[in-house]
Amino acid sequence: MNVLGICITWNRPLLLGRSVHSFLQQTNLDSRLFILDDAGQYRSQEHERWTLVSTSKRYPSMGSKRNALIDMALKQYPEIEGFMLWDDDDVYFPHAMQSVSTALDSKCWAQSRLALEMSKDGKSLRRVETFKRTAKGVNKSICYGGCWAWRMDTFDDLGRFPDTNHSEDIKVAYPCLAKFGDSANSSPDEPWYYYNRLNNSILSEGKNFYAMRGRQNIEFIGDPPIGWNGTDIFNLPIEDGVHRRPW
Repeated sequence: MNVLGICITWNRPLLLGRSVHSFLQQTNLDSRLFILDDAGQYRSQEHERWTLVSTSKRYPSMGSKRNALIDMALKQYPEIEGFMLWDDDDVYFPHAMQSVSTALDSKCWAQSRLALEMSKDGKSLRRVETFKRTAKGVNKSICYGGCWAWRMDTFDDLGRFPDTNHSEDIKVAYPCLAKFGDSANSSPDEPWYYYNRLNNSILSEGKNFYAMRGRQNIEFIGDPPIGWNGTDIFNLPIEDGVHRRPW
């Protein structure tokens, strides 16, 4: 299945550059990445497998911004059959889009049951669950919202993202669960999603809540600085075992 990564960004060039770098390592060569920046920070650009559209016109909400991105992307990549959330502050291992593509072949939407996070000493990664464990058992119906994926026709059927600035993915996921049942597990074997939680695993620009809300000074830089900045997590060992969801 042809999968599109959708990435919205606002004044986080170092994180975006790292995220684009992780996309360029993907083994699924049919995948595409589409980025929408409404800070006017970059020049709009088109590459072989990824596109960045930059405008200084602000969108009223993150939900409307994601929907606009999808509309733009489908005009350029009409062959796309499904998409996944590819946020600018996340990093994905090379098998990410292949895993999502396989999951969407089996069901109309997919979630990752495992993620990776940095160990406290910064020398390794550890596997963590993305679903909650409750007193009554394990709740796997809705996992952590990062990196969810939908088939395009299913997403259209659900009415797309609501016009809101937070939880727009959750507000699509619950109707999807009610209508189509449980999601496919897009990480049945090995996690591919790196969750930036600890202070030693994320840049200072990513910890600034206002980075996506338009309350920073913007420096025009033309091109995102693609590459790693800080620890290259692809070179870190992964610890044995699986830990419960820590967030």
